[in-house]
Amino acid sequence: MLPKHLLLLTITTVYSLPQQKLNPRIFNGEPATKGQFPWQVGLYIPRNTGLTFCGGSLISDTWVLTAAHCLADAFFSIRILLGTLKSTGDDPDQIELHSQEYLYNYDFDPWSYENDVALIKLPEPVVFTDYIQPILLASEEVDAGTGVTVIGWGDTGDGARSSVLTYSNVTVAETCKDIGTVCTDSDPDSDAQNICGGDSGGPLVLNAFTYPVHIGITSFYNGACERGGYGGFTSTAYVREWIKTNTGI
Repeated sequence: MLPKHLLLLTITTVYSLPQQKLNPRIFNGEPATKGQFPWQVGLYIPRNTGLTFCGGSLISDTWVLTAAHCLADAFFSIRILLGTLKSTGDDPDQIELHSQEYLYNYDFDPWSYENDVALIKLPEPVVFTDYIQPILLASEEVDAGTGVTVIGWGDTGDGARSSVLTYSNVTVAETCKDIGTVCTDSDPDSDAQNICGGDSGGPLVLNAFTYPVHIGITSFYNGACERGGYGGFTSTAYVREWIKTNTGI
C-alpha cells in the first residue's frame, strides 16, 4: 500500500493549474553539446488539453524526476527520450521508452507551487552510456548568490521551443525560499537567460560542468522573459526525503 502522501498515477487527472505560470522554458540559452548533460530527459505527456512537452532528470537506472504540474490531466503512457540533444525524437543515439507508472507529491499546491515534484518509473532499467547517466541529488540548500545552470529545450527568442537542448547560467536569489523553492535571477539589462514559458520539470544544476548536483526542478516563472524576472524551481533538498521514501535513492 502506498503511503498516504502519495498517489500512483496511471490514467488520471491531477489539477487545473494557473495558466500564467505553466510550462517554463529557457529563453536565449546556449546550445548544449553531445553528452554534456547526460541526465537530461525529454517527456511527451498526453493530456486533456493536448500533448505537453516537459523536461526531466534521470536519477537512477529506473527513475526520472520531474514536476508535478507536468502531469496535470495526464492519461495513457508518457513517451520518454533519453540520451538525446533533440526534442524531436530523431536522434540515433537516443533511447525511447514509455511508462504509465508515475507518482506526484500529494502535498503539491497548484497555487503556490510548493512540492511541485513527481517521479516516473521506467518500464525497465536503462543501460548507462556516455550519453545516458544519472545525476546526484542535493541534500542541502544552495546559498543565494551561487552561480547555477538551468537546462532545457528552451525558447529561441521567436516564441518557439528549441529542437536542440540549451542551457543558461543564472544566479540563486533570496526570493521564495519560504515555500521550499529555489529562485534564480537574470540580468534585466542584458539578454534574458532564464526560464520563460515550455520546459517544466527540467533540472537546475550546481557545478554542471564539473561535479554536477541536481538542486532544483523547473517549476514556474515570474516577470517578462525578455526583461529578466525570476525563475522558480522546486528545491531538491526540500523534497529529498520524499524522493528517498519512494525510490530508495
